[in-house]
Amino acid sequence: MTAEPCISVIMPVYGAERWLRRAVDSLLAQTFTDFELILVDDESPDNCGAICDAYAAADPRIRVIHQKNGGCAGASNTGIGQARGRWLMFMDDDDQVSPFLMEYALDEAEAHPGDFVLWKYCMGADGLLTQWAPRDERRVTLYTPQQLGNLYIHGWFGATWAMLFDRRLLQESGPRFDTTLRNSEDLPFVFQYARVLFTRYPEGCVRMLEGGLYFYDNLDKDGSLSRQFPRDFCDNWCRTFDLTLAEAEGFFHIPPEDSCAIYQNYLRTIARHSHPNLLTYALFVTAENEIVRECLQASSLSVRKCTILGPVIDMRTSTA
Repeated sequence: MTAEPCISVIMPVYGAERWLRRAVDSLLAQTFTDFELILVDDESPDNCGAICDAYAAADPRIRVIHQKNGGCAGASNTGIGQARGRWLMFMDDDDQVSPFLMEYALDEAEAHPGDFVLWKYCMGADGLLTQWAPRDERRVTLYTPQQLGNLYIHGWFGATWAMLFDRRLLQESGPRFDTTLRNSEDLPFVFQYARVLFTRYPEGCVRMLEGGLYFYDNLDKDGSLSRQFPRDFCDNWCRTFDLTLAEAEGFFHIPPEDSCAIYQNYLRTIARHSHPNLLTYALFVTAENEIVRECLQASSLSVRKCTILGPVIDMRTSTA
């Protein structure tokens, strides 16, 4: 490995002893080999720390940082500060990647400077064993920055593990994960980074690798950083939503119909994670146009009455 590897991979590690080896092994199986892997052990209570140390002892491309528990956002920021690669990517400690991921992503990034390279992912019990793209699968779809809201709505924009970052731009321009957010901290971060990128490269676009190059293991798990939902989830999600929409609407000027769909997703997420006995809650949003208000009122939420009063949405489940 060179002093400055081409790609730095940041993997926050916590409570993933059962899956960590699978995640790291999938990275070590890459067809592209000039990378470093930064394992940030976030004071994991299981054997993850020892597993990380064993990998680092066996492969000089792997570095381990042991730190006091600070959550996924803090661990990710630690990795950003330590990264040396020209490019940077993230990976969850319980997921898996195609052996062609780095090769394909790097080819696109180097051929099209200023573009934002993303890749699609797959889910399910079989994972990448049966779903990943074949060796010659190189299809790419282009999107404008104004379509980021639409990509988010369809699940293709928002997770840091599905995109390649310019490490120098990231370190110089300052977007970092908000450590006060305990869930969904990826969303504001990726929109803030996109703003920085497209401000620097106003003619740039989003390049989506269509092959399923990442396996997001969404099966039920306990413990790992990516599966933690704190008790204050709804409060955190409200803040995440506000930060995300400020970027999407304020800088990228996404169309009203995309704003509408994001608002609906926001409300459904809150409803899904609210306490089942919750009877009343108010959500403060910035529904500034009639289209958004109409779409919110038509949201398929499990409520008997939904009244929109200016910027306040007051929803009560009626017993009548």
